Amino acid sequence: MVYSLKDVCDEENVTHPIILSESGRAISAYHSVLVINIKGNKNGDLNKPIELRGNEPHIINELNDGLKEINIKNYEEYYHDALQHREELLSLFNLGELELDEKSVGEMLFWQICEKAIGYAKETQNKSDDFDDLNKLLSKKYIGNFSVFQSVPDFWAIKQLFRLCCQQEQ
Repeated sequence: MVYSLKDVCDEENVTHPIILSESGRAISAYHSVLVINIKGNKNGDLNKPIELRGNEPHIINELNDGLKEINIKNYEEYYHDALQHREELLSLFNLGELELDEKSVGEMLFWQICEKAIGYAKETQNKSDDFDDLNKLLSKKYIGNFSVFQSVPDFWAIKQLFRLCCQQEQ
């Protein structure tokens, strides 16, 4: 099937698609294939540059400083600091001391620190649970249009839903 798909793409002069497989379907419904278009992804724009105006609350400045100062020697400390700053960010927002746009900027800075921290953790081969869980959180999640009518026979016949979770590790 992969070879045939490659041939057709080559003949039509289009880029080769990313093919994802879910092995459970192959065991119970080997006769069917779901082909879908990926509509978007979550966690896709975490690295968008953030420009500060200069009058941000202290928590946003602290997160921004952490993003600038994080490096391979201090990434664990700065990651844990970022977790505390995020808690404070949420508390300030819940108390009405931060606007929604300020909370959004703080969240983006937090996730950018996490991106850098996971990169350094991979570089140093840090296998701690903190960074393993963080790697899973930061994996890209693709959004596809799965027509319910294509999966109805599987649910009706064998009472099983076949969910596909398309994740690409960082």
